[in-house]
Amino acid sequence: MPETLELILFILIAISAVGYLIKDFQKPKKRTLGISLECLFFSGQFGEYRLS
Repeated sequence: MPETLELILFILIAISAVGYLIKDFQKPKKRTLGISLECLFFSGQFGEYRLS
């Protein structure tokens, strides 16, 4: 059961990250620091999930 909850949490974080990136790319002035931090967070979550 904890693995299922972890998978659900991972999916929700991924959806949130993609939504944030789409919203951020639509702005005329892009904040590269925010995009970079979000990408690092997302890739760290993905790597952590794949290793466990």
